[in-house]
Amino acid sequence: MILIDSIYINKSGGKILLEYIIDYVVEKKKDDGVFFLFDDRFCSDKVNKLNTKQYKFLKSGSINRFLFYKNYSNRYNSFICFANVPPPIKIIDKSVIVYFHNVLLLDSNNSNLKLGIKLLLSLKKNYIKFLNNANYTWAVQTQNVSDLLESKIGIEKSKILVCPIFDVAYFKHCNIGVEENNLNYLYVADGSPQKNHLNLLNAWSLFVQNNNNKNLTLHLTLDENSSKEILDKIQLLISTRVSVINHGWCTINQIRDLYKKCNYLVYPSLAESFGLPLIEAAVSGCNIICSDLPYVFEVVNPSLVFNPNNIESIVKALSRSTDYKNIIPTILKVENKIDLIFNTNSYV
Repeated sequence: MILIDSIYINKSGGKILLEYIIDYVVEKKKDDGVFFLFDDRFCSDKVNKLNTKQYKFLKSGSINRFLFYKNYSNRYNSFICFANVPPPIKIIDKSVIVYFHNVLLLDSNNSNLKLGIKLLLSLKKNYIKFLNNANYTWAVQTQNVSDLLESKIGIEKSKILVCPIFDVAYFKHCNIGVEENNLNYLYVADGSPQKNHLNLLNAWSLFVQNNNNKNLTLHLTLDENSSKEILDKIQLLISTRVSVINHGWCTINQIRDLYKKCNYLVYPSLAESFGLPLIEAAVSGCNIICSDLPYVFEVVNPSLVFNPNNIESIVKALSRSTDYKNIIPTILKVENKIDLIFNTNSYV
């Protein structure tokens, strides 16, 4: 039996990934051979698809996780650890995959994070190194993260599996027939510092001022718990009649509706392990204007790029985007390889 350890996963991209794993397990009728260890903060209707004997909710934390492994690890012949952290006890002569998907643990420079958070990330990185075992396999979404894992953690290249996992079929071609006279721009992201909202908002204000004869709208998906500085900036722009709409936290149906009506995904993020909205947008038919950084080119060939640390560069890219009919379409480069994870575990 496989243990899928998803302690620490309860929101954002990790939650989306975990929900897809649940769907995959149920669809492939693997649920008799899989046991899920969920974070007690993880809330999803997807869990209802599982047999109640095939999962357990556990309060997150290294002590609770250690005790679970100490008491029950002998029940499993292979392990998939999501959320970056290897098993809390040494696993010998069994298959272990550590699925790593937080690039900030490897490189938090130029991420807008405060010093205290960077120090905490550094401690977590050392904890991960301490728990690692030479026989573990590490899985990542992109070659960029693989290279960082090798250089920052010291994982041997032969032990790293590049295995992107995603399900974006729901968004396929939903953008067909979008308006060309009223240009709509979308940024699907939470308010984390590395998402770089303030630079985008400052650039958007200048862009709109330079194109006040055009109908231009920026759509955001920031919840009420986002940075007060960012939310105040949005309100300031709205008060000066700069067209910004913050839709708040959105369901997958609401996100799809936004892709349907938006001409562009604008993506100024400073750091990503994968960048799922880039894939969603490309599949939907929505063109992408984004940071000129390595993580982008791992998954798409974007339509336009900019320096995310330079407001003028963002403005120039946005200005070029107004020539909508002559923009080079975005191309998706990556494919889903979820089967590779389970095949690696010798689970059929």
